[in-house]
Parts: sequence; structure tokens; C-alpha cells
Amino acid sequence: MKKTITTLMATIAFASIALIANPADSMAASSHRTYTYWTATDSAYVGAVHKGWETNGTYKGPSVASLSEDIEHGIELSGSVLASRFTIGKALGFSASATSIDEAHWSVKVPKGKTYTLRYREVYKKYKFKQVQYKDVGGKKSPTSKAPKYAYAEKFDHYEYGYTAK
Repeated sequence: MKKTITTLMATIAFASIALIANPADSMAASSHRTYTYWTATDSAYVGAVHKGWETNGTYKGPSVASLSEDIEHGIELSGSVLASRFTIGKALGFSASATSIDEAHWSVKVPKGKTYTLRYREVYKKYKFKQVQYKDVGGKKSPTSKAPKYAYAEKFDHYEYGYTAK
């Protein structure tokens, strides 16, 4: 039993030394790995998306009603998102990871005897993007036979403003 364990340990030690002594051989073996991944390839503008109205205070006239909000926006992804945000950004033509802080700012005169409730909503541009699965065999990349998958990205564009009067 002792001799078997000693022989096994010696075999492992020699195999480890062989890999260290010949790193090119061990790298050549690992370069033949096969893996699959998804990448975004094309995108197209679909249309505008109007979010729900938000209210911002009630004002009695005569006065000036003023709205000012700083709102953080990021890219909203939906659907079956399989590709990385990096390749999605390349397909869209803008960063799919970026965020921004945008100011909603608007004011309106409220006439005497009236009461206004200010409101605003965000408007996004919506894009559809195509995702294709690729196979990489030892550095050689080619599309697989899987059907492309589609998903969506929404990017903040602007605010719309309004009010309700009483």
C-alpha cells in the first residue's frame, strides 16, 4: 500500500514538472478549447416609449409654477438578453452601461383664480437588437446553427411637460 501511494505521488510530481518544463505544450492543449457565446450584431430604431406621468406640486395663481428634478437614467434592456453589454453597445452605437443625470426643468404662469398641478414624463427611444451565438474552437470563431434571438434597449431622450388646471 505504501509503495502504491509513493508511486502515485511520484507520477503526479513528474507530470507537474513536465507541464512546468514545457509550458508551450500545455498552452497548445488549452488553445483547442471549444466554447460558445452570444454577441449583438445589428440594431434598428423601433419608436418612442412614453413613461407614466409624474406630478410635482400644486400651485395657486397668480404665481409661477416651477418644476425642477434631477433624475438618473440608464439604458433599460428587455427581452431575452444573452449578449454582453459591451457587444450590445457596439451594435447600438452607444454605451449600454452608461448612466446620466438629466434635469427636468419647466415653469408656467398660473393665472389668478386657477390651480395647476405640474406633471412630467420621460420619453425613451427604443431599439431592437439581434443576438447571434458563436462557437470558438481554438481561436477560430463561427456562428452556430441556433436561431438569432432579439431583445430591446431603451435610451432616455427627453421629457414632456404638462399641467392639469382646476
